[in-house]
Amino acid sequence: MALLRLDTGKALLYVFRPDRLARDLRKEDAALLLQDKGYDPSSSEQCICRLSRRLEEETEFPHEIGLFLGYPPADVSGFIENRGRNCKCTGCWKVYFDEQNALRLFERYHKCTEVYCHLWRDGFPLSRLAIRQATGQQKIKENVLFCPLAWQNQIKTVRMDLYE
Repeated sequence: MALLRLDTGKALLYVFRPDRLARDLRKEDAALLLQDKGYDPSSSEQCICRLSRRLEEETEFPHEIGLFLGYPPADVSGFIENRGRNCKCTGCWKVYFDEQNALRLFERYHKCTEVYCHLWRDGFPLSRLAIRQATGQQKIKENVLFCPLAWQNQIKTVRMDLYE
């Protein structure tokens, strides 16, 4: 988990699986897009810090954030190049390339959201909802909430054990 942005009374937290994020950011098309924006895709921690700085310091929204959310790199590039216009369809993100696959994913995400919302309403704690793996096994992994240098005086680094 990482704190991406802190405003008065608001915080933007990014919850992620470190191994998956590293894999996604190292994909050739994602890495090229990130490099063009000044990121070092070989280090997901540095990429998160760079994203946090861009959210804090720049006036233009960093649309490459879609790569951190698991959006297909081609659609992230398409969004940036088309300035959010001319997409084939819209769901969880704007689709510029593989519309059929995106529609299938949107449906899966919708069903998953319904299931998790139902479990949440039934009283399942967030820690149990966030830890499910396809195998049903759970292993503890230490994750760190880290902050940009500018926030080090305001927020201490928090260590927490999360199930992945």
